[in-house]
Amino acid sequence: MTRLARAAWFALTFGSLLAPSARAQTTVLAASCAQTDVAAAVSLATNGDTVVMPACSSTTPGGVNTWTTTLNVEVGIILQGQGIGNTVLIDNVPKGNSNCSGAGPLIGVGAGPNNFRITGFTIQGDAPDTNGCNQGHVQLNGTGNAIRVDHLNFANMQTSSIRVGICLYGVIDHNTFDLSENRRQGVVNFDDGCGGDSYGDYNWANPTGLGGPNFLFVETNVFIEKPGDFPAGDMDNFGGSRFVFRYNTGSFVASHGTESAQRFRSIRAFEIYNNTFTAVIPAQPEIFFDRGGTGVVWGNNYQDSGTNYYNGFLVLALFRDADAFPPWGAPGGSGNAGACDGAEPYDTNGSAQASGTVTTGGTRTFTDSSKNFAANQWAGASYTIRDVTQGFGYLIASNTATTVTAVPDIGYGEPGTFLAGDSYQILSAYPCIDQVGRGPGALLSGYVPAPAAPVNQALEPVYQWNNTHNGVAGSVKAGTDSTRILANRDYYDNTMLPGYTPYPYPHPLVTSTPGALPPTNPQGVPH
Repeated sequence: MTRLARAAWFALTFGSLLAPSARAQTTVLAASCAQTDVAAAVSLATNGDTVVMPACSSTTPGGVNTWTTTLNVEVGIILQGQGIGNTVLIDNVPKGNSNCSGAGPLIGVGAGPNNFRITGFTIQGDAPDTNGCNQGHVQLNGTGNAIRVDHLNFANMQTSSIRVGICLYGVIDHNTFDLSENRRQGVVNFDDGCGGDSYGDYNWANPTGLGGPNFLFVETNVFIEKPGDFPAGDMDNFGGSRFVFRYNTGSFVASHGTESAQRFRSIRAFEIYNNTFTAVIPAQPEIFFDRGGTGVVWGNNYQDSGTNYYNGFLVLALFRDADAFPPWGAPGGSGNAGACDGAEPYDTNGSAQASGTVTTGGTRTFTDSSKNFAANQWAGASYTIRDVTQGFGYLIASNTATTVTAVPDIGYGEPGTFLAGDSYQILSAYPCIDQVGRGPGALLSGYVPAPAAPVNQALEPVYQWNNTHNGVAGSVKAGTDSTRILANRDYYDNTMLPGYTPYPYPHPLVTSTPGALPPTNPQGVPH
């Protein structure tokens, strides 16, 4: 009888003596680090069991611990190695072609379990993610609030280390993410499946709950960036995601808004505190680039070389000021419909302030010789210029008596060329859907939502306080890239959120199972 067969006999024989409701938790030992042996052990496990992999420390690709197919886990188990550097898995699972077909992670946790734990081994990347499919070395999908991923080392990363989706909450802790090889991200967080939706709509229609448990907690990790190379970010977030990033050492945190990820919504809520961030290039200006939602940033220390690039702890942006992103234009719209230009049904729009006909056109600017506007009367607020004829529009940057100029393109290929004879309107729009400083609103659905009225999201400002720069406390400002995002309305600088209390640290899942699990019979022989 093989070692794996003896483990199966032990688990099935003694487990069958118990009533299903009182089944004892069982340890199943994989015969080796081969993917087939680990998969066979996982197939014998049920919710609450532990699958233990033996030691396999070789880091040379091509050995038994080099996997070319994904390990799929559909039950709430603990997957445990013999410790970092003792159990090493090499990820040679293909990472996708130009269409990202055929891509897969090393370990994929499916929608079945509502709790699971992965702990105690090293993952070394091998197959390159040439096309940027970003499937992750570990991909977690499901619904629940009791996941834990801890005491792992991600080395030679070829894609993001951990990709989280659907509606998973819990904690990712005590891991080391070496992001230096290929400019990859440590954790990519979609939260796009709560309530059965596919895009983050559910979280945008429900209360925020800062300080509560229903967040993905990323705590007590080390993120290593390559000095001199602009970092991709310790963590990236979108799809209505809710996250807490605390007590980590890294470089910076990234986010997406309701824009470049197309139908996927902005981040929903965030808490970033008690971290140490170190700039790896002189031009890294901040530690969090926020493009939507609400949250708090406090108690962090940002370290850099003291150059003039420093722009504050928090930079707030609204990409739909300057560019259009489908499907956030009116259904059936033409041209570049999708910017927050005063005509889209998702935003809160005002009435037309002026209108006319273009005399002389240009890229993001035009002249109407019949006008006599006051200098910059439309600048510095929420006024937009919309080309009614072509169906596009952008936030206004400046104006003279006869010329109106929109904010510049931010790199998404939207020239916005006004033509002589085009009809235009000067409109206003605030707030834009999911912008910085907004909370819950109406529930959307469908790939091209068609709300009967503006989404009408609650005002929930962003707050930051008690952050330091190179260890020195002071006025650490929140910069903004949009005239729609105003201090003391959409965000508050050096001000604590009234009534806020952070969730207990360490996370209760950490204190209930402290540290890495002890090795279980390193030789892989059943007790």
